[in-house]
Amino acid sequence: MIKFNDVVENWEIVVHCKTLEQALKLLSFAHKKGLKWLSGHSYLVMNNYSAYESNTCYYLHGGEYADCDYYKEQGYKIITVDDIDFVDNSDKVTVKDEHFTSIKDNIAVDEELEYILAELKRIKKEKPNLDYLTFRKEVEALIKSESKIFAEEDKRLKMSDDDLNRKFTI
Repeated sequence: MIKFNDVVENWEIVVHCKTLEQALKLLSFAHKKGLKWLSGHSYLVMNNYSAYESNTCYYLHGGEYADCDYYKEQGYKIITVDDIDFVDNSDKVTVKDEHFTSIKDNIAVDEELEYILAELKRIKKEKPNLDYLTFRKEVEALIKSESKIFAEEDKRLKMSDDDLNRKFTI
């Protein structure tokens, strides 16, 4: 058995989840430990299991996922959820790589900017004769709606451990 923290801190280890239940167990525990996807999104918001299903591997050190064949080709050590000791007394896990953290933040910001730009282009296309003041109101409404979405995600992220344990058996 390998401790959960060791899985996260070792950049050479990925976890193979053969079932959705295994993926939920792994990702809910990772969330409980303060980990997120590379994009900055919560592991609970999306699990990405459907992309590769029973061939899905999760790279917790980097907040990524891919199919097992990819990680085999890249030389990663592949373990299963059953190999992990989920009994862990530490509160949070941190990946000790400040450069990596800034990359994660930059990716999250870039994704958000791409979304906002796409929405602005959609508004312009749907309403080509929009005057400047009306366009500004549309932009303000978009930003307010995005703020609400962020607030909802933040609220989900702040769920208590008890709530998590009721939703996902660990």
